[in-house]
Amino acid sequence: MKTFSLRQLIVFATLSFVAGAVIGIVAYEILTPKGTGTGSTISAPQANSAFKTYMTKPEIICDTIKGYNITTEQVGVMYSMMSASLKGFRIYHGVDPSTRQEIGIVVGVDLYGKDVASRVGSTVWGASGMCPIICDVSSPITSM
Repeated sequence: MKTFSLRQLIVFATLSFVAGAVIGIVAYEILTPKGTGTGSTISAPQANSAFKTYMTKPEIICDTIKGYNITTEQVGVMYSMMSASLKGFRIYHGVDPSTRQEIGIVVGVDLYGKDVASRVGSTVWGASGMCPIICDVSSPITSM
């Protein structure tokens, strides 16, 4: 069995630590969600107004939802809103009352599936899908 000097052991331990740190940093950079976070922050009353404006559009229909698509801009807004108290996110449809542009209203969701409307973001709607059937009916954003 080969024996190692104290110097060799220190060099080996140092190189192992550095290699592990580099691998960890690379893995973090690869696995961390990237997004611009370029949406804007809006208040719950502004979000409610946009939601109500959207719901008055004549082409709104109730149908079974097959899936949902979100934009990278929306992911960026979610990333900027991330906190330990949030267990997920919901994106509501909205229409900006002043520009009539469709927007996505991004809101965090707590452990109980309730909207955390203290911080709400908005993004251009883009290629997003529809809200799931299990939306929070008691949310200040969707109250009619």
